[in-house]
Amino acid sequence: MIISHGDPTTFVTRPLSAALLALGLMCILVAALPHIRRKRNEVFVEED
Repeated sequence: MIISHGDPTTFVTRPLSAALLALGLMCILVAALPHIRRKRNEVFVEED
């Protein structure tokens, strides 16, 4: 942020930083997906 003088668009306009940002978001999604799926299955359980 110091190099870009506080401009946060540097993270999405530069190809390397955009790729690393996307990779980080995918890692968070992959880590959270089992928890979300488990909670979803608990909510949609059919009771007789």
